[in-house]
Amino acid sequence: VRPTTDDTLIAWQKTNPKPGSCLIISNQPYGQRQELVVQHLLPGDFTTDVASSACYDDEANTAVVLDELARLIYQEHAIMTKKSKL
Repeated sequence: VRPTTDDTLIAWQKTNPKPGSCLIISNQPYGQRQELVVQHLLPGDFTTDVASSACYDDEANTAVVLDELARLIYQEHAIMTKKSKL
């Protein structure tokens, strides 16, 4: 099974990285959601930034872009729900 952004980040955290800055390198339309996932899963003593190339019409069709938008909204909702329970 292909790992998700969450899986990769959790595996990386097991190496006990030192707090600092994290640069997330991705491609569009995935960069914004992946940064949100990283910000949510990392402790507060990490800062994040994302670098991703532009999304051109021939690289991502409408269905992919809309699916990623839905995933972004879902992720944001999950984070907000978790925060409201704290």
